Formats: sequence, structure tokens, C-alpha cells
Amino acid sequence: MIVENFLSLGGLVALGFTMTTLTSALIPNYAAAEQVSFNDPAIKATYVKFDSPKGHGEGQGYLVVPKDLQVKAPVVLVIHENRGLNPYIKDVARRLAMRGLVAFAPDALFPLVGTLATMTKVEQCRKAWTRPKLKKIFLQQLRF
Repeated sequence: MIVENFLSLGGLVALGFTMTTLTSALIPNYAAAEQVSFNDPAIKATYVKFDSPKGHGEGQGYLVVPKDLQVKAPVVLVIHENRGLNPYIKDVARRLAMRGLVAFAPDALFPLVGTLATMTKVEQCRKAWTRPKLKKIFLQQLRF
């Protein structure tokens, strides 16, 4: 599929579009979409690792809490889409914390490949994991 997409892009390049213009339009610019910085003084953002009770090894998620939280607060579970725990999902968790909520964004792909560094790894995960496997990661690993 990547080769087919590349050949299609090659045809567009022949029409006068530059490859840089085309690829920048296809790849999300997470930095431009960030609304709350990870080091904002009003929040505390950390990565939390946890054991998987169903034998998937270790899980990881992104936990963000308001820094001045003194009482119990509602918790929001932020579920990522097929690209894993990417910068946009982390920003959503930070935005929730800025509104006084505790936000936790588990990384369903972490037990398979660890911290994702490339879109190639995300694509491998998408092909390897079925919907029931992902549901098991989210629900059983997080003890819901």
C-alpha cells in the first residue's frame, strides 16, 4: 500500500506539486495543534506504567492532573484512535486537566511495541491487533 501511495504521489509530483508540499499535507503537524504545553505550571503530566493482570506484560498511559487539586475530581479516560498515544491525544488530556479534571490516556499499543517512535510501527500495530485485542487491553488491563 505504501508503494501504491508513493506511485500516486509521484504522479502528482509530475503535475507540478513538490513532494515536500504533498507529504506535509498528509502528515499531521501536532506542534501547530498544541493548545496546552506539557510543561504548563497549572498541570502535572506524567507517564504511568502498570502491570497487566491478563498477561500482556506492562502497560503505559499518560496521566495529567491539575497541580492545585485538593479534593476528589472526576476522571476522564481519553481513548486514542488508530495512531496510538500521539501528541494530539496527550494535548486533549492536558486540556481536560486545565479544566479541573483528572485525565488518563492509556496507550493500547504499548504492550505490543512499547513507546511508538514512527508511523511504520503504528501501521504494524494496526495490522497485528484485532478489535477484541484492543478492547481487552483497554478494559481488562485497566481493571474496568
